[in-house]
Amino acid sequence: MNYIPNEFARNLSMQTTNTIGIIVRDITNPFYAKICRAIENTASEHAYTTLILNTDGIREKDGQKLEIRWLTYPSRQELPLLAESAQATLKEIGMDVQINCTSDNNTIRKDPTLWDVYASAMVTAPTGDPEYFFTSCTLDESASNNGHYHSDKLEDLEKQMKQEFDADKRSDLAIQMQQTILDDNAYVFCSHLRMSMIMQSNVTGLTAHPCDYYELTADLDIN
Repeated sequence: MNYIPNEFARNLSMQTTNTIGIIVRDITNPFYAKICRAIENTASEHAYTTLILNTDGIREKDGQKLEIRWLTYPSRQELPLLAESAQATLKEIGMDVQINCTSDNNTIRKDPTLWDVYASAMVTAPTGDPEYFFTSCTLDESASNNGHYHSDKLEDLEKQMKQEFDADKRSDLAIQMQQTILDDNAYVFCSHLRMSMIMQSNVTGLTAHPCDYYELTADLDIN
């Protein structure tokens, strides 16, 4: 009679699907592809079918994909590279990093609802004083305190710093202030800019120095 059983109807009547579900992070990964093929072959030998679900490797929490909105800007050569490195590394553990590398970062960073991580560069060497970073980025009144970080301890240490003129004591206070923000996980310091200086052959008297101001001396000349 050329009767062909309907597998879906049979499964419905028997209240079983004979289907094995396989969830993998990335089906294009050769490792997962081989495993899925082996499962599929074995299941077929026992009259089972397989259903493969590709999650793209992104984990979920409370029904939402784990996503990090990473804000940065292109004018510092290391920042886009840092963002791409974080994106690749975090994907390996199931977190999706959405990069917004834009020259409009100063507008966007003012609204914390638009980003989760803001990666920026802070050049402090030209000032020759450690207080500059704290007053710029970490205090209640700081213009670049983008995450609205607050610490009573740090505020008190800064008050002491303002009244202290001894270089060694200022250094000790700076170390305490650095440790405070590290203990609070307020900032992550992850890279150091490597700079190259290139000059024409007729430039003389230029000596590289950690502080920019000390490179412009009376000996600097163009012949």
